Amino acid sequence: MKKKTVPAILIHLDWIETIKCLSHEQIGAFIIAMLDYANTGKEPKFKDNSMQACSSPLKSR
Repeated sequence: MKKKTVPAILIHLDWIETIKCLSHEQIGAFIIAMLDYANTGKEPKFKDNSMQACSSPLKSR
């Protein structure tokens, strides 16, 4: 059975300090990964350790 997708994601304002540690290029890739995660349920795997570290607190919501 196909996973039901959600029509939107919520970005919390308190995430700003976590996301500020990334470059603009990384933020773009991170947002795409968040959208894919919301759409497919497949957890993103980042090659960059800083992106992986930033994603942990955000996925727990």
